[in-house]
Amino acid sequence: MHFQSIKKMWLKLKRTYIECFAPSNGDGDFHGCVTDVLQNGEKLTVPIYASFCSGFCYEKDQRQLERLEKCPIKGKKHEITPELARSL
Repeated sequence: MHFQSIKKMWLKLKRTYIECFAPSNGDGDFHGCVTDVLQNGEKLTVPIYASFCSGFCYEKDQRQLERLEKCPIKGKKHEITPELARSL
């Protein structure tokens, strides 16, 4: 890929990410989830990103990104202490 096309793609991604977190949007307040249909027909929704907006940066597979949705229940984000982070 040519440098200019990579830079253009990166700037577009950055703009999408910033717009996602805009207070007027509210998407940044939700976790990012995917929903699968189980064999019995019931749906299972699982959070996979701490923020819905993070999926735009971390998900490399476009098909998976298209499955990303805001979690139906607004979860609570927990911060970890620096001591715990060092031990991981």
